[in-house]
Amino acid sequence: MNLDRLIHFMNRPNVYNCGDVSSSSSSYFPQFFDIGMCIRHSLDDVRYDYISPSDWIILGGGGIIGNGRDHDKAIERLFQITPNIIVWGAGSHLYGKAKRAEMDYYKRFKLLGVRDFSFTPANTEETLPWLPCVTCMSDEFDKAHTSLREVGVVKHYNHHLTMPDIGGYESIIQCVDINQSIRFIATSESIITNSYHAAYWGTLLGKKVVCEPFADVDKFSHYKYMPTIYSGNLQNDLESAICYSGVLDECRTLNIEFFEKVSTLINSGSMPKQKNYL
Repeated sequence: MNLDRLIHFMNRPNVYNCGDVSSSSSSYFPQFFDIGMCIRHSLDDVRYDYISPSDWIILGGGGIIGNGRDHDKAIERLFQITPNIIVWGAGSHLYGKAKRAEMDYYKRFKLLGVRDFSFTPANTEETLPWLPCVTCMSDEFDKAHTSLREVGVVKHYNHHLTMPDIGGYESIIQCVDINQSIRFIATSESIITNSYHAAYWGTLLGKKVVCEPFADVDKFSHYKYMPTIYSGNLQNDLESAICYSGVLDECRTLNIEFFEKVSTLINSGSMPKQKNYL
């Protein structure tokens, strides 16, 4: 371990949302501890005094970049300290008519992978490199699970599901441990949810997923493997929902490859080959 090299991991560890809490790459790649000293921050409360110009910062996951909110203000302050900033599986969490950041914003990062598939910044037709949320690396996905229910409901901790006729289904609120959430999804044949991560995890597990986006949040529009968006007819949606295969392996491969790029970049300062976002 290089004791003089500091790596700062920053996401939004919202204790009420296990998707947010669990979406830092530091939780799945212990090899980072062989590269340098690792410090984890909340992007809501960054310890800027711990950061030096030679340090490295890894942002992600969650919807924390390019949305013009407080997180972007924190990121701008980080750029005033060091240019060594990497985006790992973070997304733009746009509400309403919020404007996407320009391409120049994204080109400032040393290395970039966003969880939003086919995402284009403002005033460009260029698509950003896709990197699905790192929670796909959880070993809970590798465990054997027996089906316990035909339909399970996973509710966002802070937004209500408005669809009728779900009262008879077993449900959980996604503010529990990530392993409990994944087990609940894995033991259900189909999932109804308004949680970004629950829909993602259901897809990784090859489940039928019906998603009811809350408000007008752009994050639900950028899955590579789209869940069925609630149409107003729940039974039809459950019947027509797609069970995808091979998604878990694809997402894990991309994250493992990204770690190798990050490791090379931090260890040697050389630039991995990747379009022109470096």
